[in-house]
Amino acid sequence: MLHIPPTRLSLLLLCLALAIPVGDVTGQGMSAPEIRLHLMGGGPMSFAPGPDSAGTRTLGSDVCLALSAVGYTLSSPVRWDATDVAKAGLFTAGAVGSFYLDEDVREWMLKNRSPALDAVERIGFYYGSPVVMMSLMVVFYSTGAWCDNVWLLDTGTLFAAALMACAIIQEPVRISAGRARPETGEGSMSFKFMGGWPDERASFYSGHCAIAFSMSSILSRMIKNPYASVGLYTLAATTTFGRVYSDRHWLSDVFVGTVLGIAVGHSVMGWYEGSQGNGSSLSVLPTYQGVTVRYRF
Repeated sequence: MLHIPPTRLSLLLLCLALAIPVGDVTGQGMSAPEIRLHLMGGGPMSFAPGPDSAGTRTLGSDVCLALSAVGYTLSSPVRWDATDVAKAGLFTAGAVGSFYLDEDVREWMLKNRSPALDAVERIGFYYGSPVVMMSLMVVFYSTGAWCDNVWLLDTGTLFAAALMACAIIQEPVRISAGRARPETGEGSMSFKFMGGWPDERASFYSGHCAIAFSMSSILSRMIKNPYASVGLYTLAATTTFGRVYSDRHWLSDVFVGTVLGIAVGHSVMGWYEGSQGNGSSLSVLPTYQGVTVRYRF
C-alpha cells in the first residue's frame, strides 16, 4: 500500500483543491465558474498585477491569478539574460560543492547538541512547514475578504502561488532522486532513481527550506521594511539550520532548497509587481465560458 507523508499529501491536496470547479456560495446560480466573495464595505477591488483582471475580486479569479503566477514562475528560464545564466552557474557550482561537505557538516552537527539549538530547530521546523504556510495563506486570505483588505488578499494569493510552485518543482525531483536521509545511515551518496516515495528516501531537496525562504521573500517585499526583512530571513535561516541539525537533510539538500525557495518567492513577486509584461508568461484567466490559458511571447 502506497504511503505518502502527511505534509506531502497536504500539498498535493492543495493543488487538487484549487483545480476543482466550485459553485456559488450564496446558493444562487452563476454563469461563471467561481465563488463570489461578498466583502464588507462593498466596492469593487482590483488586483494590481493582472493586466486582464476583473474589477471585482472573486475566489475563482484569485485562484486563476495564483495559477498565472505559478506559470510565470515555472517559465522563468525562458526569460533569463546573461546575468541570470551566470547566477544559475554559480548556484550549480555551489550545489556541487556542498555535496563534498555533506558528511563533515553532519558529523559536526551531531557532536554539537544543546537545549538552545533544539529550540532553534523547532522554530525552523514549524516556520518551514507546508501546513503552517497553508494555514497562514487561509488566515491572510479569509481575513482580507472579511475586512476588505487588498494587501491581505494579495498576500494570501501569493502564498498559494508559491506553495503550488514549490510542490510542482520539488515533488518530481524528490521522487526521481530517491536520496536517503542522513538518519538512515546509508551515506550522502545513496540515491535510488524513482525511489523517493518512502519518506526515508525523500531527502533531496529540502521542501521546508524552499517554503520558508519563498514565504520570507514574499513577505519581505510585501512589507517593504528592512527590519522586517532581517527578521523574516533570520526565521527562514533557522529552518535551513534545523533541517541539518535534526539529521533530516544533508547540507546540499538545504542549500538547493534555500536557493530555489528564494528564486520562487522573487519570481512570484516579480509577476505581482508587473514584470511579466516585459517578457513571455503563462496566464490563466477566468471567463464566463470557463478558463482561458494564454501564453504570451
